[in-house]
Amino acid sequence: MARPRTTVRVKVDRRALTNYLHRSPEMQEALRARALLLKEAADANAAIIRDTGHHYERTYVRKFRGGYQVVNGDTFSFIIEYGSVNNPAYRPLTRAADKVFGTDFHENGKPEESDG
Repeated sequence: MARPRTTVRVKVDRRALTNYLHRSPEMQEALRARALLLKEAADANAAIIRDTGHHYERTYVRKFRGGYQVVNGDTFSFIIEYGSVNNPAYRPLTRAADKVFGTDFHENGKPEESDG
């Protein structure tokens, strides 16, 4: 005899959630605080590449689509982050995300697969 299955489906109203995030001062401050933590961690990780130039002197936090975004304006930020044929991937920003958000990224920028 087959066991009966119960399925619960939760639907989130994206507009309502977005409006809440945009209008709530508490949520905005929490998002801003996390972005600043990410920037500080990325700046600390950049110590290994200080001799390459001013890469992390150009890192800043900006308001973006109802939240905050950590941006690096350096011309070579992509190569420093992900590497190239001739350069290793230093990954200062993704390593910072690992530390701040508890993620675990491989060298290629994809999260590790869990065994469970």
